Amino acid sequence: MKTRTTLLAVALLPLASCQLERELNPTIEPGSLYSSVEQPADLPVPRELKLRSAANQSRYFGRGRFRTGNLVYEGALAIDELRGFLRSRLPDHGWELRSEERPVNERLVQHWVREHDHAVRYLLLAELEAAGGSSVLVYDLRTQRLPAESVESSGSKKRTDTAPTEPTRDDQER
Repeated sequence: MKTRTTLLAVALLPLASCQLERELNPTIEPGSLYSSVEQPADLPVPRELKLRSAANQSRYFGRGRFRTGNLVYEGALAIDELRGFLRSRLPDHGWELRSEERPVNERLVQHWVREHDHAVRYLLLAELEAAGGSSVLVYDLRTQRLPAESVESSGSKKRTDTAPTEPTRDDQER
């Protein structure tokens, strides 16, 4: 029994050290060994920014066509440099800028759309904010189902939930 307890403790030691590292260093570089957040390939990030991953500050989930996430990055990059980076790199990944707002000088909000197929599209809210010599970039990603009319107009057959009607007298005479 003592041997099993010792083996279990030794096996769990690496997991405990990873958790300790996350608590001591809440900003972890994308793709590093300790990052538990998958970096979506179509959401580019400047090298100067690091992913915040402690205490679920960042999260991403994707399965099939469904994707959702809230990814928070931090680093020393001016908002105008971040703005230029996003405007040049996101279109390379199929994103289309729909609107941009600058409510105050230290904050910028961009709305992006990426058409996936006839049934879904992806919506991306990119928020950039300057605070105390560093910048924060937040990607808020959502999946939007397109209405059935969009599916019908794209050439696919529209599903109906109504029962077929009885043939009319004119149909029977033919």
